[in-house]
Amino acid sequence: MNMVGKATTIFLLVLAILSLCLTAGTLVLFKQEKDKRISLEQQLEQISNVKLQLERQLSESKKQALLLEERLKESDTKYTNLSNEIEVEKSFREQLTLDNNELKDNLSKESKEKESIKSKLSHSMGELKALREKLKSLQVERLSLENKIKNLATSQEVSLEKIVVSPEDVKDGSIAVINKEFDFAVINLGEQNGITPNQTLSVYRANKYLGDLKVERVQENLSVANFIAPLNKDKVKEGDKVSFKK
Repeated sequence: MNMVGKATTIFLLVLAILSLCLTAGTLVLFKQEKDKRISLEQQLEQISNVKLQLERQLSESKKQALLLEERLKESDTKYTNLSNEIEVEKSFREQLTLDNNELKDNLSKESKEKESIKSKLSHSMGELKALREKLKSLQVERLSLENKIKNLATSQEVSLEKIVVSPEDVKDGSIAVINKEFDFAVINLGEQNGITPNQTLSVYRANKYLGDLKVERVQENLSVANFIAPLNKDKVKEGDKVSFKK
C-alpha cells in the first residue's frame, strides 16, 4: 500500500514536472511566436510605409511624366511651327532672290532704254533745233517774198544795186511778225535799210520805250531779231515801232 502510494506520488510529481516543462515550453514558444508576430507586424508596417512612399513617388513620377509629355508635345508643336516658319522664310528668301534678280534685269533693261531714249531725245532735240532754224528761214523768206511782190507791184523801177545807207538815213521800221512759239520777231527792215547781224534795235509804242532787240539774221528787206531781257514776246505786239539803238 505504501509502495503504491509512493509510486503514485512519484508519478504525479513527474506529471507535474512534465506539465511545468510543457507549460514553460509552451510559454516560451508563445513568447517566441508573439515576438515573431510583433516583428512581422513591424516589418509589415515598414513595408506598408515603404509601399506608401513608393506609391507617392510613383504618383509624383506619373505627374512628372505627364508634365514632361505636355512639354514634349509643346516642344513638338514649337518645332513644327518653327520648321514651318523656316520653310516659309526659305520660300520668301528664294522669292526675294528671284524678285531681286528680276528687278536687276528690269533695271538693266530700263537703264539701256533710258540711254536709248537719251540718245533719241538728243537726236530729236538736234532735229528740232534744225527745224526751228529752218522754220525761221522759211518765215523770213516768205515775208521777204511777200514784200518783194508788194514792192514789184507798187514800184515802177527796181534797182538791182545794193543800197548802202547809214543808220542816220534809215527810217523807223516796225515788228511785222512775232513768233511766240520760238520766241523771236521779224522786222520789216533789212540789208537795204542798213541792218546788220548782232545790231541792237529799240522797240517803242506811242513813243514809249519798251526794250531792245538783237538782230540775228538779215535778208534784203527783212531781219530776224531775238528779245533782250527784260523785253519778251508778251510785252510787244505786231506794229510796234523799231529804230536803231541810240
